[in-house]
Amino acid sequence: ADIIFQINSSISDMNGLQVTREIRQLERNRFKELVDSYSKMKHSKYDHHDYPVEQSTAIIAILSMSQDDRETAGEAGANDFLVLPVSFEIFREKVLKWGTIQAI
Repeated sequence: ADIIFQINSSISDMNGLQVTREIRQLERNRFKELVDSYSKMKHSKYDHHDYPVEQSTAIIAILSMSQDDRETAGEAGANDFLVLPVSFEIFREKVLKWGTIQAI
């Protein structure tokens, strides 16, 4: 599975929370299309809400992590958080927790 690190800042057109929401919506849409396509092939009806959506791991890095920030990020679909500045060891721990290290 992919791990996506995002910085929640207002430097670009979208912040990390907005990007996470967009990614989650794309994943839901892609999954619904797959289920709908499978239903047509099998001539049966499947409700896409009954099946889990395959998701990439989204980790948001921000400057402060208040309880409100944690809840907002969780509601956006983030799996985990990093508070900046972050050490290499903490970054490495997050990668190991959610995936594998291939190039670090």
